[in-house]
Amino acid sequence: MEQPRQRIFDAVLWEAAVCFSLPTWMLVGRSAWPANNPYRFAVTVLAGATAALLLCHIVPAFFAHDITNRQTGPLRYVAWMVKAWLSIGAGASTIWLARAIGQSLLWGRFDEKFLLGLGAVAAISAAVLVVVAKFRWQTIIAGTLALIGLIFVAISAVAQSGGLWTWNAHLTSEAGLGNDWEVFKGILLASAPASVFGLRLGKSGATRRAMAWTGVFGIWVPVVASATLVSLAKIGGVRLYWRPSVPIGAEQAFIWFVRTVLPDFRVPSIVLVFVALVASIFWLRSLLGQWAWSRNGSFALATVGVIGFWLTLTGEFSFWGYYLPWCWSIIISSLIYGGWKVTTARWRTPPKNSQT
Repeated sequence: MEQPRQRIFDAVLWEAAVCFSLPTWMLVGRSAWPANNPYRFAVTVLAGATAALLLCHIVPAFFAHDITNRQTGPLRYVAWMVKAWLSIGAGASTIWLARAIGQSLLWGRFDEKFLLGLGAVAAISAAVLVVVAKFRWQTIIAGTLALIGLIFVAISAVAQSGGLWTWNAHLTSEAGLGNDWEVFKGILLASAPASVFGLRLGKSGATRRAMAWTGVFGIWVPVVASATLVSLAKIGGVRLYWRPSVPIGAEQAFIWFVRTVLPDFRVPSIVLVFVALVASIFWLRSLLGQWAWSRNGSFALATVGVIGFWLTLTGEFSFWGYYLPWCWSIIISSLIYGGWKVTTARWRTPPKNSQT
């Protein structure tokens, strides 16, 4: 088992990489419009980041710590039921994300199911290699992916910053473009896959204080920065380039890249979706156990083959039908366990004036 200090650094980098990934920007940016009410938007982002810190890092880390130290009891059986449900969601999310990467590789040739399946198999194979790689290489890859995501969204915000001080003549009103509640939910859903790194940290033997501070730098700071940058980039993109009949969503944050280097846009999109795919594979490894993920074992290869074959025969997979319900399952499970821990802790704490 790696040292807790190494686990802390690893958790920070992987969580940051998830926060600076394309699924995160799609969930947070689709309803973000801070120009309508900047102060309320700032409060929403800070509140969402704090909720994500608690439900998607601290509670999972504490849960893993409790499970590791408790080999018997009802909590153990509840954990197995939760693992079974989350395994199904992680598998479905892996399929959807792999298809998304396969579609990016084909660049619009969605009718080629066999090639789509091969692209998905290649994506899953690469993700499996990352998951079973040596710890040092995992940390390097996590840091690289997080840095790529940060640079990409920062460049987008800067490149389209001219739109923050202008107006789009085709846009009659901006009043209905923002929904702070959807932004709050988007932050929670986007942070949910990163919970697996909180679980890994909880199993490593790190102290509770270290678990909390790791979440601050792994979840809270990156998700605030990511949500802010993608929102500003979206405003700039809409005000500079939007035309009627074009949907106004998170994709407007990156319209500068599509307009300038269209043939190469799939390269960053594949890289930024790959982060979420790796997180799903980490979930499967954590839920199914180390016995199925030995470096020389056949389980990972069999999984790649079965999923890849399935992908060549099936139709489209819905982002809303698979990935989001899985994320909600993670959040709800964390909320239930966190509420139970708070309630039982209050019951077990005697009143201060009870002692004589």
